[in-house]
Amino acid sequence: MTITLDTNVFISVLLGSRGGPAEIMAFWWAGSFDLAVSPPLLEEIVAVAFSERLASLIRPDEVLALVQILEKKAFWVDGTQAGFDRDLRDPDDRMVVQSALESGSSYLVTGNLKHLKAADGVGGIRVVSPREFIGCLSKAR
Repeated sequence: MTITLDTNVFISVLLGSRGGPAEIMAFWWAGSFDLAVSPPLLEEIVAVAFSERLASLIRPDEVLALVQILEKKAFWVDGTQAGFDRDLRDPDDRMVVQSALESGSSYLVTGNLKHLKAADGVGGIRVVSPREFIGCLSKAR
């Protein structure tokens, strides 16, 4: 199974979340699923992590470590595939949906369901919260 994580899930991990986002990363590290990432998604993760609002809360070495881990272990896609034509609350989220579609992800995991609701069901993707995804993983085991 392949999943795509929205930027906000990665940022939660970088902020030290011990909840759902951290659990998801632990499951990924243990090989429970493949994690799809694209260059546009990685660029957004880094930009948000180093934004003025968050720069004092996230250590640069942790961002670098995440980038290096993703470069080595993630399933990489281009992230520019056309074909998603629904309106999203935040048009910048289109690249996350495109990454999920291009990778054939079963799930797109986000901390902001309202912004990605329009993508639910497109290409067989389920848009779920981190907690919902962990529940799905638990049921599958």
